[in-house]
Amino acid sequence: MELEPTSTNAQQQVVSKKEPIADSNILNSTACAIIGEPGSYSHKACLSYFGDDAAPVTINSFKEVFAAVKNNTVSYGVVPIENSLTGSVHENYDLLQNYNLKIIGETTIRIKHALITHPNTELSAVKTILAPAHVIAQCQNYLVQMTTTEILPVRTGVCAVKQAQALDPSVAAIGPALAADIFAMAVAHESIEDNPLNYTRFAVIAREFKGHKQVKKTFIIFTTGNRPGALLEVMQVFSDHHINLVKLESRPVLGKPWEYMFYAELEADIADTLSNPVISALSKKVETLKVLGRY
Repeated sequence: MELEPTSTNAQQQVVSKKEPIADSNILNSTACAIIGEPGSYSHKACLSYFGDDAAPVTINSFKEVFAAVKNNTVSYGVVPIENSLTGSVHENYDLLQNYNLKIIGETTIRIKHALITHPNTELSAVKTILAPAHVIAQCQNYLVQMTTTEILPVRTGVCAVKQAQALDPSVAAIGPALAADIFAMAVAHESIEDNPLNYTRFAVIAREFKGHKQVKKTFIIFTTGNRPGALLEVMQVFSDHHINLVKLESRPVLGKPWEYMFYAELEADIADTLSNPVISALSKKVETLKVLGRY
């Protein structure tokens, strides 16, 4: 639903929870594009939402994930939109608008970093640990105890596990526990991160809203006139209709320097009918309004 203004070609691999890579030219109705390799946190998020019968399709970039959904190569995409420690993933909010896709669901997973070794390997035998630089920084309390171990940075947690598996048992990795399962490695210690309150929220995207499931949230983008009190008037609409605003951010309007749009997440389904009084009231207070999520 949208109110108008009032004035690739990616290499793809279908993967499962147990198999590293399972090539397929036939994508079923649960085919879901994710970024990265099998075993990543995006892979885990996909399984969390769709279950073990999901068919994740690994893609190299967020832009290619959105393109795959837009071009009907897959039915869904799963992309991170917010982390409890680092905030919003603005690139994906912008891509959501640029590709005119919809958020039709969400799932939140805790980011747990695990020390992953070769099976039956004692920790005393580990001489090298591979891990992404930001993960090394997030596991300092654990790693400081390993004074005789060399810590080497790599690109991603899945890469760390994959590379460690190809080397001798003296090399371990820090990465997602799902990657240990996929690459036949062992989880020596799980949840070794310094801060246990590290969560990432993932959006499930599609070309259009699907089904008639109960909707608890609406995600909108809107612009207001450049005048005092314009944003306050929009907030008053939510207040008048007893709608809780759980997220509000401003983003630059592409191609229009110093002009801004607002992303808002509401704890309500404001777009269930065209005659909805909230939509009607909002349309009188904004210049543009687009509903990008119902979930």
